[in-house]
Amino acid sequence: MVAGAFAALWQTLGPRPPAPATAAALVRADIGFLAVEASLIVLLLVGLATSTAAHAEAVGLLFARPYAVPFWLGVVALGIVAPIALQALELSHRIPHTVLPAVLVLAGGFLLRWVLVNAGQASHFIVS
Repeated sequence: MVAGAFAALWQTLGPRPPAPATAAALVRADIGFLAVEASLIVLLLVGLATSTAAHAEAVGLLFARPYAVPFWLGVVALGIVAPIALQALELSHRIPHTVLPAVLVLAGGFLLRWVLVNAGQASHFIVS
């Protein structure tokens, strides 16, 4: 949903940009989608951390091991928090509309998939 909303926001670069009300509605919708994404990531992490030893070991890769920096800096900070902040500034007319939030969200979405796949491959089953 986030990528779809941002794909629609790219229209402002075309020959006929959408009406300002439509663009603002898309930005508000995307902020909501990003909030839902952040909530689901939190629930995933809590579920993994409070589950079996194998799950706790897997989530440890995201908290303090090799995938912590790409996850927290790339996915959370640059892929969710920064776009929300930039879009809030756009809605309040403090900065002009840019495609930077769209690029950050798409990069954060790619990093989320990269981190989860690679961390899943790096984790191993623990018998306790």
